Amino acid sequence: MSDLCCICNKNIPYIHIEGEGDFCRECHNERMINKFGVSNDFSYSNTIVVREASGTFHTFNVAHIILGSIVSWEANEVGGEYRFRHISDIRNNGAVVAQEFFRKIAEGVNCKTVNLSDYTLPSINDKGNIQVSCSDSCNSEVQFIVDGKKYTPNELASLFAGYEEFNIQYRISDPSAPLLGEDEYLVPVKITPEGLLEELECILNVFSNKGFMDYKRIPMFDEYFYKYITKLEVLYEYKREEAKEVGKKMIEIFENIEHDDDYFPEYIINIINEIITKYD
Repeated sequence: MSDLCCICNKNIPYIHIEGEGDFCRECHNERMINKFGVSNDFSYSNTIVVREASGTFHTFNVAHIILGSIVSWEANEVGGEYRFRHISDIRNNGAVVAQEFFRKIAEGVNCKTVNLSDYTLPSINDKGNIQVSCSDSCNSEVQFIVDGKKYTPNELASLFAGYEEFNIQYRISDPSAPLLGEDEYLVPVKITPEGLLEELECILNVFSNKGFMDYKRIPMFDEYFYKYITKLEVLYEYKREEAKEVGKKMIEIFENIEHDDDYFPEYIINIINEIITKYD
């Protein structure tokens, strides 16, 4: 990689593209915005400060990098271990996405996984978020980041001491996935491609009349659909190819629905496409 960005000749390169050159983050993002012909609306503060309930302040450096049609966001705590990630589409308004990301950071800082009560020894709560870390070196011991603090495997194990004979039911998720919030819980749900299509047909049968969607019923349909489509997102996280296939079948179903609305079903199809092309 070159010492300086090939475009501005001032900044240290952040990304190397074979056959094209080495670019700093700002110049690379500008190239991608021009390539896709979208507006440069990525206006946000590169440094934010979050105050948690105890009064402790956390400062974060925030940045984004455009990778094709995907925008990858990151926030790293200055002098701390908090790390947050987010994914958006290049067609989304960058300033709006930044605000969504800021809320994710604030909620992540304030939603605690370890109980640090003055009256008991530190212990793990019955749900929360734990990040796996082994970034110090390839041969280093795996560590775990909880509430912005690093724990060794033994230290983490000690936090579970009060749960002897209990089971741990876990889910491994992408760093950019939503964090488990204070009032959110993991609930076992069976998700299969066949089940998703059957459920969609049931929802459409309730809100349409023999394959025709009346514009008056669309708001009610939307309310159910937005809750339903999260299941496709979960399937995509774990079984990407199956999710892509079922997503394509969903799109075919919507393309064949008769309607009298100016926007339906295009926005529905866009939502499905965004889910099944998230990492393409």
